[in-house]
Amino acid sequence: MDEIGNRLAKAREHAGYGTARDAARSLGINVQTYAGHENGHGGIKVESAIQYAKKFGVNLDWLLTGRGDMLRTGVVPIELEQTGLPVVGRIQAGHWLDVTVLEPQTEEFLPVARDPRYPRVRQYALQVLGDSMNIMFPEGSYVTCIDFAESGLPLRDHMVVHVERRINGGQLVEITLKVVETHAGRTCLVPKSTNPAWFPYYIDASAEDTEVVVKGLVTGKYERLEL
Repeated sequence: MDEIGNRLAKAREHAGYGTARDAARSLGINVQTYAGHENGHGGIKVESAIQYAKKFGVNLDWLLTGRGDMLRTGVVPIELEQTGLPVVGRIQAGHWLDVTVLEPQTEEFLPVARDPRYPRVRQYALQVLGDSMNIMFPEGSYVTCIDFAESGLPLRDHMVVHVERRINGGQLVEITLKVVETHAGRTCLVPKSTNPAWFPYYIDASAEDTEVVVKGLVTGKYERLEL
């Protein structure tokens, strides 16, 4: 397992991420979870290896086994693609998380197929908590997303986005959903809620200690029915 961790670290460095923390933030996963994979703690599930190989642009077979060329495009077996989308976390407006004490995410997958419109873009799911977007996504439902940076798409009005709002140099992070709207020439992120307590804010936040980052674009919704 240490050898897999070493290959993962090599792939990360090749992709331009200087630290495990940088890579984890770009991937949208817990820093401790990712660092544990590089350190060989607890093993790496195949689904996680697929995510890393796509993000870092390396051969999946090389990453898992050491065989072949690191940079040759690996083929993902169809049975693995059918596993579903990984649930990488929960998303809740107004809930600030200390990134230094985040607990590792549990392995969970939604039984939904990847969006075929974006075959080469990382895809993932988030569970919705709270009521800041309950007109569109009730609490307990899931949203499916694509990585915004990898998509190459421009930010447009009416897109629903997965956003991180960071303060204190990124030590506190609010992970939320919002709808993109243009107000007086400025890009605004707007809640869609029955609760009037939620308010919009501009993406070019004026506070010096606040950074707003669009992490993903929402492509769909999934709700589980009680049986």
